[in-house]
Amino acid sequence: MPPSSQCFKGFILLALFTSIVTCAKAQPYYALYDSANRHRVDAYLQILVDETAALKHTDILKDEVQKKFVNSKGDLKFGYTKATIWLKLAIKKTSSEAQWLVELPAPFLEFVD
Repeated sequence: MPPSSQCFKGFILLALFTSIVTCAKAQPYYALYDSANRHRVDAYLQILVDETAALKHTDILKDEVQKKFVNSKGDLKFGYTKATIWLKLAIKKTSSEAQWLVELPAPFLEFVD
């Protein structure tokens, strides 16, 4: 399996897991409705910039690291950076749709982990 597929699956798992976990900071939930084909979640994300690029998936789930996430201002432009950008999204399912797809329409991304 290509690394990008594994990374994308990791992102989806992290997004789904964080929708279940209660965080120390109040993060607004994004409600998924059947009536919309596309959902913009920029303003509902929480962001952690890991300048050292040393954090792993298991580290991100620790309480002390969870507290470092900050609410997004809706602008996800980070420029060129060697830092690892972690995104967290709390989802509340309000629809009958069984599956949803997370897409990052950013062709300039070199690597998604």
